[in-house]
Amino acid sequence: MRKRKDLGQSGDIAFLLIIFFLLLSGISSSHSLQVALASPQGSKSEENHHTVQLELHADGTLWMQETKTTYPQLTTLLGETTDLSVHIEKTTAWQQVVNLLAFLEHHQVASLDLEVLP
Repeated sequence: MRKRKDLGQSGDIAFLLIIFFLLLSGISSSHSLQVALASPQGSKSEENHHTVQLELHADGTLWMQETKTTYPQLTTLLGETTDLSVHIEKTTAWQQVVNLLAFLEHHQVASLDLEVLP
């Protein structure tokens, strides 16, 4: 006769998996990321900062205050006293996000706030 191997209590394993998935479902995830950039020495006071809201759409277009914009146009708006808030559509390819971040890396902004829209 063959002996049956006991692989453990399957009821215990199922119970632990249920607890794991219940705990996991209760965790809320944030879809935003705030990036605080180091300010250069001798920078202007925070009162002079202005916020620019930018949207990156799935087709790669940039929109600012409901107006389509381009990277060269954005260059004139960015400065070391700019707080930039970027809203990214959920279906946007990550390469487009990387391209935008690479562009922003060459421009000094006071702060950068990234948010993925559902």
